[in-house]
Amino acid sequence: FALKVLRPQRQWFKIAAGDKATVVERALQCAPDGACLELGTYVGYTAIRCALRRPTSKVVSIEVDPEHAVLSQCLAIHAGVDHQVRVWTGQSGDVLRSLRDRYGESDAKFPRFAMVFMDQCGSRFWSDLEVLIKQELLMPGAILLADNVLKPGAPLFLWQLFHGLGRDVFTSHLISLEEFAMPGVEDCMLMARYHPSTSQPGKMAMPLEVQALEFEASCIRTRAAEPGGVPFEEWSAHGERMKRALEDLNIRIGEDLSSADCAKAGREKSK
Repeated sequence: FALKVLRPQRQWFKIAAGDKATVVERALQCAPDGACLELGTYVGYTAIRCALRRPTSKVVSIEVDPEHAVLSQCLAIHAGVDHQVRVWTGQSGDVLRSLRDRYGESDAKFPRFAMVFMDQCGSRFWSDLEVLIKQELLMPGAILLADNVLKPGAPLFLWQLFHGLGRDVFTSHLISLEEFAMPGVEDCMLMARYHPSTSQPGKMAMPLEVQALEFEASCIRTRAAEPGGVPFEEWSAHGERMKRALEDLNIRIGEDLSSADCAKAGREKSK
């Protein structure tokens, strides 16, 4: 449907298919054994992929839109993985804070996550990651994968992981690839490995440019949800501007799909 109907009409279908699905598969290979978390279920495409790839693991997915949540749970039933996939409805940060109450404190019931896929609104990436860390929801060595960090963009999240509070507990790299069903438009996914630390990271003042980029990403994200959306050519131009601005902040996007491997995800800690 995305390739045969939406792409010729130059409309964006926001699922992690094509090359992005390959990155998801590699993230699952790199992650330790354990449960998977998806933030931003949409129609359940990646939640179902995670369940099929890891048939003995739980998959927890959080979706703010109740209609999408119901649809994705129905598709999980159709795919035969509803015994693994649980979709919770609500704002991601609120649901994450309440997971202990929903599952109980027992280690047998309460999932700590080996792989996290962030596909919600990019402006929530960093605040949701802070909740995951503070609530101790990540396993040591967990893999974090975040989509659409170039378009629409998640500059605050990237700055925190490369230069801010997340730089000492995550080994991060950026993977450049073409957006699914959007020919000629570059996007980027972030893959990182979690290394918990008891030391307090040094604080670095955030440049004003980061907030300006956040505003630009928010504006085009809002337009994308409106009738008519954003033309592919404008997405491409936005991605190029975002890429140049990130490089000025010493956040470089230069690695292609071949860099999405386990050694790269853990390279800094293995030196």
